[in-house]
Amino acid sequence: MAKHEITPELLLEIIEARKTNTDPQIDKRLYALQLCGEGKIMNVEIAKKLNVTPFAVSRWARRAVTHGVQSFLEVKTAKQTPLEITFEQRYEIIVALKNNRNPDIDKRLFAVLLRNEGITNIEIAEKFNVSLSTVNSWIIKFKEHGVPLLTVSDAKTKPFDLTSQQRLEIIEARKNNTNPKIDRFLHAILLRGKGTTNAEIAEKFNVSLPCVYKWLDTFKKHGVRPHSISKPKPSKITEEQRLEIIEARKNNTDPKIDKQLYALLLRTEGLSQTKVEEKLRLKPQSVAYLQRKLLKSGVQSLLFKYKQPKERKKYSRNISFDEEAEWLQQFKKKLESGQIKIRDIKTAYDKKIGKESKSRGHIYCVLKRHGLYKTTTTRRKRNNA
Repeated sequence: MAKHEITPELLLEIIEARKTNTDPQIDKRLYALQLCGEGKIMNVEIAKKLNVTPFAVSRWARRAVTHGVQSFLEVKTAKQTPLEITFEQRYEIIVALKNNRNPDIDKRLFAVLLRNEGITNIEIAEKFNVSLSTVNSWIIKFKEHGVPLLTVSDAKTKPFDLTSQQRLEIIEARKNNTNPKIDRFLHAILLRGKGTTNAEIAEKFNVSLPCVYKWLDTFKKHGVRPHSISKPKPSKITEEQRLEIIEARKNNTDPKIDKQLYALLLRTEGLSQTKVEEKLRLKPQSVAYLQRKLLKSGVQSLLFKYKQPKERKKYSRNISFDEEAEWLQQFKKKLESGQIKIRDIKTAYDKKIGKESKSRGHIYCVLKRHGLYKTTTTRRKRNNA
């Protein structure tokens, strides 16, 4: 027999005790012992089923074997005295519940109110699906520090200590900044200074939680750095080139070329490449390409017009269909009997149109148009041709 195995006699005592017991907590322990005695499921599965730890199930089994079932029936849960809360503290808790959006903080504040109504720590732990030690720590924090400490979830979500000078620097930096990534970083620091949690910031900006931690560490080490304020790089286009662009726009009639010249003019006025591309709906890096082209080859390189492709005729033939049919009559019988080869027909066709071609593809097209291609489709005859 195992060291703490429940015997059949002890199992019968447990079943009888459950029939007469009315305390739900004692019944929970007896039910765990009954499942252990039946031996159908393991202690880990029993613990999951009853929402307790496997260590608790083992401890109950050891206690039942050592001291018997009576030790569970004699012990009653000690009634805890209601937690004393002043009117000011109750009002502070109600205000905190209205302004709070964190479900974990709601649990703590509700737990304090429930303890004030006389509900035990064990019942509160079962209600909120937390451990007893967690509830005990909430009550101790409230007794020692009051409501403010319960409204802070952990050390990483405490409000950021921003001085008034740092706050003004961030606001000024956001005004002068044009880079959306840097603006997001500065906005996140301001939100943390107001008490917004890291998780809420990550959800707002659609980034990961480690990314938010990295932003905070960067701000702690370097603050609002001067080079973090994005300013568009000055354009390398000279005043002479700018005047040439203006003159070229006057003489130009192509809307595509005019759009490119206007983009370069906007760069000389101080707009960044991204802003110009957004305004004129250009492809990324297209403004940089135009600027390089201008500096390398001048304005004339931008005025080149691409030739439009000529409209292709529906049927591009050397001779008409009727002329082809009349010319092919002399080869029809020889093709059917296999007395002539394709290369001979090609040679005759080149003489007919007055020019020589390297391949024989056009001859196959001519034969196919007139229904003579089927007589030459076998691979053997095509290879011999």
